Amino acid sequence: MIGAEGAAQRIVKRFPDPTAPEVQKIRADFIEGYNRNMVTPWIAAERGYIDAVIQPHETRLLLRKSMKLLRDKQR
Repeated sequence: MIGAEGAAQRIVKRFPDPTAPEVQKIRADFIEGYNRNMVTPWIAAERGYIDAVIQPHETRLLLRKSMKLLRDKQR
């Protein structure tokens, strides 16, 4: 997953003058919003940006269940 700084950099570089004050304001607002809404998976899941948060101890079991469901799937 890309962080707030990396995502903001990708957005800002599309502007003709990335160093302009208004572009830097957009960048700062984006980073603030990103950190407020996406910095932790629980907040992102609560707001519907991601489907679920898998705890580390549940990973193997959930992967096995998912693979079992897909075992007989046809294209």
